[in-house]
Amino acid sequence: MQYAEDWGREGDLGYIAENAEGESIGSITVRYFSEDKPGYGFVSSEVPELGMAILPAYRGQGLGSALMKKLFAGLSEQGVERVSLSVDPDNAAAVKLYQRFGFKAVGEVGTSITMLAHVNRA
Repeated sequence: MQYAEDWGREGDLGYIAENAEGESIGSITVRYFSEDKPGYGFVSSEVPELGMAILPAYRGQGLGSALMKKLFAGLSEQGVERVSLSVDPDNAAAVKLYQRFGFKAVGEVGTSITMLAHVNRA
């Protein structure tokens, strides 16, 4: 899968959330893609694409917000200005979370919305 294959390429950044027992319960990553091998939320080869997953039992508890804050801090440290993603418009909770972090719809591909945010938003 292109989102994890050869992880550790230049620009790859990610965090894994664990529960009290040390089990992985969620993750958030960004990765750069090229025009000839774009991701689902591809905007530009200069804009990394975000991917996030949280186990169902841990959703709705603030973990997504915590992961987003951590990722945005890491992107800011790296001097990244914008980040994109792809989301199913029927996933209302995810769309709401992304909008809270400044993501705005910039297009549609199939059944997904492509969104873009500025990392250091005012």
